[in-house]
Amino acid sequence: MKTSHHTHHSVLTMAATVVVLTLAGASQTFADGPYRHDGNGYWDGNHHYHHYEYYQNHRGYWDERSGVRVFINL
Repeated sequence: MKTSHHTHHSVLTMAATVVVLTLAGASQTFADGPYRHDGNGYWDGNHHYHHYEYYQNHRGYWDERSGVRVFINL
């Protein structure tokens, strides 16, 4: 009986770990940033394409956050 209980607990722990790791990966995937991208630019949430730019020798794109324009370095 103890073996069955221990196995059940281990399976639940493993399942919970998988769910947490999956959600953590999804949160990074859906974080603020380009809607969809390729090697040269990205499509925003309105499906407009924007080319990546260079600013002070860094490649990235401009974004507006809380009314402030920021350069997102890739």
